[in-house]
Amino acid sequence: MLSIKLSRLLCSMLLVVVSFGVYAKDLKVSVKLLQIQGVKPSEKMGDELYFSITEYSSNSTPMLSRVPMFPIHWTSKELPKVKNVVLWSGEIKEGDSVLVILSLLEQDLPPWNSDDHIGSAQVKLANKNGKLISQWGQPSFKDQPKVKQPDSSVPKFMMYGENSEYAVVFKADVITAPKAAGKKK
Repeated sequence: MLSIKLSRLLCSMLLVVVSFGVYAKDLKVSVKLLQIQGVKPSEKMGDELYFSITEYSSNSTPMLSRVPMFPIHWTSKELPKVKNVVLWSGEIKEGDSVLVILSLLEQDLPPWNSDDHIGSAQVKLANKNGKLISQWGQPSFKDQPKVKQPDSSVPKFMMYGENSEYAVVFKADVITAPKAAGKKK
């Protein structure tokens, strides 16, 4: 009789542990540049553009990357072909969040001139119960060029740094369906 009760208790405890593991979900997330439109370049012959991406996570040191990788850049004339480019991707654990800052820069040749900051946008990505929550806005840099977000519910930004004008549209999305914790293939 005691062994039956003990077996039932152990089975119940195992069920609780397994059930909790099934609901703890990590998300694989990407932030894409959907579209960039050069309304007015900062230079007469056109601009050479790239994104500097900074990731701030509560679990690690800040990470910096560049798209496209140096020495590659996009010219103003190439922008109509630049679509659906992954600027950042990473895994966000259940209950965690990541802040990603996306800065558009105009590349100049060192040492004569430093790169020009056209504008920046930011997105805070959070994993709440296996669901991606994204909040778009502007970072609060002291030297932030003029940036507008016409509709705060849409990740579209107008960037005006260095006497230019660029319309930039982003999207944050889950790349793969979340897997149950503890189940790896």
